[in-house]
Amino acid sequence: MNPNYDVMTILRIAKYYYVDELSQQEIAMKENIHRTQISRLLKIAREEGFVKIEISAPDSNRAQELSRELEDTLHLSNVVVTPELPIKKMDAKRADEALTFFAARYVEQWIPKFSKIGIGVGKTMYQTAMNISPHPQETVQDFYAASGHVGSDNPYLQGSVICDRFATAFGGKAHYNNYSMVTNTNHLSDLDRSKLDNLQEEYKKLDAVIASVGGQFALDYPYFNEFYDQVKDFNIQKVFSRPHANMLSNVYYEDGRRLALPEPFRVTSMSADTIQKNKHVLCVARGHHKVRAIIFAAKYGYINELITDEYTSKLILDELRKMKEEEGITVDGN
Repeated sequence: MNPNYDVMTILRIAKYYYVDELSQQEIAMKENIHRTQISRLLKIAREEGFVKIEISAPDSNRAQELSRELEDTLHLSNVVVTPELPIKKMDAKRADEALTFFAARYVEQWIPKFSKIGIGVGKTMYQTAMNISPHPQETVQDFYAASGHVGSDNPYLQGSVICDRFATAFGGKAHYNNYSMVTNTNHLSDLDRSKLDNLQEEYKKLDAVIASVGGQFALDYPYFNEFYDQVKDFNIQKVFSRPHANMLSNVYYEDGRRLALPEPFRVTSMSADTIQKNKHVLCVARGHHKVRAIIFAAKYGYINELITDEYTSKLILDELRKMKEEEGITVDGN
C-alpha cells in the first residue's frame, strides 16, 4: 500500500461508501478530497482486505428446510439448496444460470480447503467454472481433469478446458486428461498406457472432487461416437434401455450395477471405485432429468455433498416418497 495514504482515511471512506451509502461526490466534499481520489482509495480498501464483498443467495427458510431434509433423507454430509429467485419467467436456462452462479459462490469457499481437487465435465461444470471469480491461494493447489474428452467442438465435454478454468481462477496448477472418455487401448502406445495408469493412480490421491451427474444417455450422445461403430457385438440398444445414470463417464444402474465395456475399450475418467472412496465429492446438479441420478448417486456413495435448487429438491423428495410407497426402495444403502 502507498505509505502516503492514511489507513484511517481509507477505512473512513470505505465506511461512508459501503455502510453509509454516500456517493463518491458526497464523500469527496466531506473529506475535502478530490473525487478521483475517492475511487482510488476505495480500490485500495478492497485490495488491502479492508473491505470484503460477498454475494450470496437471498435468505430462504424453505431452502434451508429442504437442505436439512435432503441431508437426512439422502444421508449426505452437506446439502446446499439455492432458493427460488423472484424472476417472472424462470425457464430452464435461467434456472441453470441461477444454480451455477450460486454454486460458484459456494465453491469459492469450498475449494481452498483442499490441495488436490478433481474437476468434472458437462454443461453444469462448465457454467460453474465460468462463474468463478479469481481467488488465488497462497499455496498452489493441483487441479485434475477427472474426465476425458468427447468430440472437438463442444466445450462442455472438454474436461481439460473446464479444469484449466478452475486452476486459473485459484492460481493453481492444472493436470490434464488428454484421452477420449472411451479409448480403445489397442490403439495406445505402451507409453500412453503407462501414462493413463499413472493418471488413475493420481486420481486415488485427490482430496476432493467436484462434478455433476447425468441422467439417461440418448443414443445419439457424442459419448457413443468414440466406440459405437467399432464394437460389433455390443448391444447398445439393450444396455441403455434400462434406467441408468452417469458420473464422470461411469454408467451406473439403479440396482447398483455398472456398465462394463467390452475389451479393449476403457473409460479413461476417474473410476467409480475411486469416486466412492473419496470422502469429499461435491455434486452440482438440477432438473427433473437428474432426480433419480442424484438419488442413486447418493445411495451408492458416489457423492457426499450436493448443491441443487428448490425446484429439484422438491422433485427429489417427491420421488423418494413415491419409491418408498410403490417399490419399497430405501436410500440408506441397505
